[in-house]
Formats: sequence, C-alpha cells, structure tokens
Amino acid sequence: MRAFYEDGDKQEISRYLKAALALTGVGLWEWDLDDGSIQGDDRLAEILGLPVETLQTFSLEAWSERVHESERAAFLEAAEAFDGEISSGFDEIYRMQRGDGRWIWVHDRSGLIRPDHLGRPRWLFGVLEDITERHEEQQSLRRLSVTDELTGLYNRRHLLGCMEEELARFRRFGTPFSLVVIDLDHFKDVNDRYGHVVGDVVLQQLARLFEDRLREIDVAGRTGGEEFLLVLPGTAAEGGLRIAEDLRHAFAAMAFQGDDGEDFRVTLSTGVATVSDADERLHHLWARADRDLYAAKEAGRDRVIKQ
Repeated sequence: MRAFYEDGDKQEISRYLKAALALTGVGLWEWDLDDGSIQGDDRLAEILGLPVETLQTFSLEAWSERVHESERAAFLEAAEAFDGEISSGFDEIYRMQRGDGRWIWVHDRSGLIRPDHLGRPRWLFGVLEDITERHEEQQSLRRLSVTDELTGLYNRRHLLGCMEEELARFRRFGTPFSLVVIDLDHFKDVNDRYGHVVGDVVLQQLARLFEDRLREIDVAGRTGGEEFLLVLPGTAAEGGLRIAEDLRHAFAAMAFQGDDGEDFRVTLSTGVATVSDADERLHHLWARADRDLYAAKEAGRDRVIKQ
C-alpha cells in the first residue's frame, strides 16, 4: 500500500480511492464554499433517486428542501456553523426525501477540505450513506426493549421513566399528572375456564381500547399479569377520574367469546392518584393508586376509586 502511494500518479490514486469508496455504498458530494453549489456522483444520485444531471447544479437550499422539516433547522445550523476547519465539518443523521417521494434516513459526513490557489478553504468533500434499514432495525430493537410483547404497550421500565419525567415537571412547573392503576376482575377464572389464548385476546383488546380512547400524550403500559398503568400528563384529579370511568364503561360493554361459542364479559377495578406536594418520591404516588385499586376490589370490583 505504501508503494502504491509513493509510485502511483494522482489519477491512478484517485481511481483507486473511488473504487474503494464504491465498495462502501456511500455517495460522494462536493460543496463549493464560494458559490454554495453542490455536486454529487452517480451513487449519490442513486441514493436520492435523482438524475445525475440534477446533482451537477444542486444548491444548499435545494438540498435542505429535501431534508425532513423536523430536522431541517438542525441541518442548516450545522451547515451555517461550518468555518472551514475539518473539526467543524458535518456529522449529521436526518431524513431525506428521494425523487420518488420516499423518505430515507441518511448519515451525512464530511472530513476533507481542498483549498483554492490562495490556500483558502474552497471545497468541502463528504459522503452520504443510506442507513434506513439499519435505523429501522435499531428502532425496532428499542421498541422491543421498552414494550410488552403480548399487548404492544409500554413495559414497567419505560413507565418508570415517564413517571419520573412527569414528577420532575410537577416539581419545577407545578404541572399536575395522574396515575391510573387497572386490574382485570376475576381474570384467573377467565384463563381457567376459556384458556390462556382467549385470556391473551382479552388483554390485547384492553390495550387496543387504550389506544382508541387515550390522548397522544397519555402513556399506557402493562406492569405484569392482568395489571396495567396509565400515566396521564397535565391531568388533575377530575380528569383522571373521568378517563378511568370512560375506560371502565367501554371495556365492560365489550363481549368476548370462548372456544365453546359462549359470550362473556370482563370488568375492571381501578385506582386513581393525582400527584401532590406530599409525594416526595414516585413510589408514594404509585402506592396511593394501588391502595385505591385494592379498595375498589374490596368494595365489590367493577368500579373506580380515588380517595
């Protein structure tokens, strides 16, 4: 390799490097820092689903228009912050819209500067990589790490993080939130009589009910067995009770069917607790919601209690 660089001419070295880069699957781009134009190679055109000719007269503005609006500001900020030093080059991950309208995740990096005849930074070179498949795999793994496999709801670990965030928000801004602890009544009898497959369907339908009835900001999770927990941001006591009662009535109206064709229904017992200044730690609030749940069970089940 050393002999290649020492003995090879510039054109040969250039061909060698381009061939090596082609094996990586990345697209190459060149940004003229004087006139703002951007040019790209055939692989970049392939990644972006654009004619090669388009990338011979591309501008930073045209490029940024293809960046997803939620990431565009950060992209432009990084571009405008570049000061001609390699250390301030790009290393950004964002979404870009291809010529066919499809959105892809890309990793955009730069690290090579070519000066003009006066030695001033003139051209910035970089690579663009389509990381859509890898990004989606990472997101899938992340979802699996924070969700319950059976219901698709969040798991206990994620719920704890959400509750800690809401408690911190309450302490800082006084923003209320409520916890709703839900337990299915006589669920063991459902499993014993109709089987665990039918029991799983009941749990999954309750999860779908949460998705249909709750707000986007609300967080629903399964804490174990037939017990569920809802985190309701910005929700005071009255709102928490209203949401809990709405869910209880809606679920009680749902009919399920066993393998024998017999219809049956399942009810919910629910405890509601709203954060207060007395809740020094998260488990204090959760314990209050649990106590209300047990009170609902002792009072005959199929009810919501907030003491």
